[in-house]
Amino acid sequence: DESTEQDNEYNFDIDQCIENLKSELPLEPDYTYVNDYFISSDKKDLTISIIVDDATSPESALDFADTVVRQLNLYACMQDSNIAPSSKDFYGGLYEEYTALVGVAPASKVNNPDEWFVYDAIVGGKVMLKLK
Repeated sequence: DESTEQDNEYNFDIDQCIENLKSELPLEPDYTYVNDYFISSDKKDLTISIIVDDATSPESALDFADTVVRQLNLYACMQDSNIAPSSKDFYGGLYEEYTALVGVAPASKVNNPDEWFVYDAIVGGKVMLKLK
């Protein structure tokens, strides 16, 4: 329903969602090319930083970023069923509340954002991540 208030007060703990994601999304065996990832929240802004092996294909890096974004929304949904789930072209209700800055960098290019695989923002849940 498009006529609902945008200022829904969802009841979830973003830090708990991040903690759940980190503990439930192991890098072994499917994501061995990921060196590490970090998620921080500040008010209504999320920063998702992912470092991958230099040999990682850009498509694999993008796929992992997409997985992290969708899984984080899933954990928010598990705490509050009023949060919209993600779909093919929507990252979910979490990203109607939070803006997310997502960066995926090869390990040797961490200090050079111009050479990152993904450097994108999710606003309103409908902006899909893409390769640079």
